[in-house]
Amino acid sequence: MKQKTGVVVLDLSGKIMGGEETTMFHGKMHELIQSGKRKFIIDLKNVEWMNSVGLGMLISAFTTVKNAKGRLVLANITNIESILSMTPSDHSIRTLRKPRIGDQIVLDC
Repeated sequence: MKQKTGVVVLDLSGKIMGGEETTMFHGKMHELIQSGKRKFIIDLKNVEWMNSVGLGMLISAFTTVKNAKGRLVLANITNIESILSMTPSDHSIRTLRKPRIGDQIVLDC
């Protein structure tokens, strides 16, 4: 986890298939929101593969942040584009192929 200009950057890696890492991720997101954080970038550059449980984890994070009046952006989505295409359009998760990590513009537009 990194922080730049008030933006929390969470780097995910490996295979996201549910289980303990999903529980830990949810806990971390709630902890950050409770501490007042509202702007997040989830960097997926090092994610090799993700199943539907992993997709559900991202949708849940998006919903949690949105309900807290925050903003969440997925970055470097190339490896998981096919599963992201299954995301219902009502979730409107913003994605960026090559963001300027920590750039305020990413989360303010």
